[in-house]
Amino acid sequence: MSPENAIAAATHSNPYPFYAGLVAEKPIYYDDALHLWVASSAKAVSAVLSNDLCRVRPAAEPIPRAVVGSTAGKIFGALVRMTDGRGHCPLKKAVTTTLDMLDPNVIFEVSLRHAQRLIDQYNPYRLTDFAFDLPAYVMASLLGVLDEYLSQIAAWMADFVYCLSPISTDKQIEHGKAVAEHLFDVFRQLLAEKNPTLLIYLSQVLSQVGVTDDSLTLSNAIGFISQTYEATAGLISNALLSLSTHPDLYPKISADMRLLDRFVAEVARFDAPVQNTRRFLAADGIVAGQSMKADDAILVLLAAANRDPLANPQPDSFDIHRQNPVCFTFGLGVHACPGQSIAEIITRAALQHLISSGLDVSAFPKMVSYRLSTNTRIPLLNQEK
Repeated sequence: MSPENAIAAATHSNPYPFYAGLVAEKPIYYDDALHLWVASSAKAVSAVLSNDLCRVRPAAEPIPRAVVGSTAGKIFGALVRMTDGRGHCPLKKAVTTTLDMLDPNVIFEVSLRHAQRLIDQYNPYRLTDFAFDLPAYVMASLLGVLDEYLSQIAAWMADFVYCLSPISTDKQIEHGKAVAEHLFDVFRQLLAEKNPTLLIYLSQVLSQVGVTDDSLTLSNAIGFISQTYEATAGLISNALLSLSTHPDLYPKISADMRLLDRFVAEVARFDAPVQNTRRFLAADGIVAGQSMKADDAILVLLAAANRDPLANPQPDSFDIHRQNPVCFTFGLGVHACPGQSIAEIITRAALQHLISSGLDVSAFPKMVSYRLSTNTRIPLLNQEK
């Protein structure tokens, strides 16, 4: 059975035949039921993501109404990913420069250390919990949070991301708003301590580009965790599922962990943890060859573009030796995700530890369910003993 629509596709058991139909027959079209445009082909997705008329938030709602006036709203409004216009460029440059300061080997070693700690704590049956907590532990640790407080940060992050979701309940939103205040307080205190951490580097780089508002530093530090959280959880979980559904790869990777680089990159393309994103028209204009109106919304199907044969020949083949792969999962243009390499490093460390520990991927169920979401694809892999 096909997905009900392009939004429901994100958590469908197999949305890729549906996406292939859109790419071939309706690369960009207006969905009357969803009341938005849908872009699916590599050409259309590229055109939308590179068009100056397309913004990351609707003009009338720069911050989700449910969190306006709260600390959660303040954090959301300051995130570089949610910022457009004149203020975006210096903020994006500062965030990218800060993340580029991180040594990939340090990220990998920190990830391995926390992977060992978490898998010992959760045992191999709680892989969904492991996949969510590991990126939170790694990023919070790099920002200066002490080990004994990481579990609390991860728990708060789980609640915080819910308050920003359009499908969360009122109770989840209110709880998320409350924990946002706790997160802000923790990072305010860490900033005051001035220890040489990623948080301090971010503050210093922002100062160099003329941004002296501490709330921007604190918000984007929290954003380093929240924006790594679900995407990396999805990448880890989809990678584990791919090992299960492509059993020939498991012994090859076990024998040569260097293959993990290509494997993780192919997972990100083949079964994207972030299936879609949205853009909103700032003014009337032509986008991807279509005449659109100010405030029109566009659903950008990143996962469909990944499977466009014009971008990736034989797109439905899982090939870790694919030549010149094209991956839209982490976006492109001015809003391309600056944390892509971090998500991939954390995932490689997680897989290396799990494979080295002898994880039995054959025990995974043949059919899995997916975490409720409008845009992420995160298989639920927790199992009963």
